[in-house]
Amino acid sequence: MKKIIITLLVIGAIITGIILMLSDGSESAYEVPVLNETDDEVAFVRRYVPSVTVTNVSYADSLQEVGRALISGDTLTTGNSGYAMVLFLDESIARVSPSSQMVIRSELNPERNLNLRTHVGMLLGGIFLDVETNPNREFEITTTRAVASVKGTRFGVTADD
Repeated sequence: MKKIIITLLVIGAIITGIILMLSDGSESAYEVPVLNETDDEVAFVRRYVPSVTVTNVSYADSLQEVGRALISGDTLTTGNSGYAMVLFLDESIARVSPSSQMVIRSELNPERNLNLRTHVGMLLGGIFLDVETNPNREFEITTTRAVASVKGTRFGVTADD
């Protein structure tokens, strides 16, 4: 009986070790893609209703004018009555609902005039996307509970905290 208990404990320890080796320790099974952070303009705010703010590591601005450029890594936040329409270089459109927050990351082509790979991290609120069809470009949106990768379509996403 003692040998059986010891054998079971050893098997349990081995299984636990295997699980720990395979686990990376993160809470989420999905990791945000690593895209180069540059000062290149990847999108523009074409319309907005105050209050909308844009933040990045080096600044935090309230939107004051239409046409505000967004760079990879920017976080766009809309207030309770805020709304924003974001136009990406590939002509894809994001309509950001009130009380929302999203992070934009994008890689551009060598000429720096077209989004090749775009990632929108929806942290809170809602967004409606109209993604231009092109099988050579990647467009991905994530929330804490979902990941969607599209090549061209219209769809909405809601993210709760």
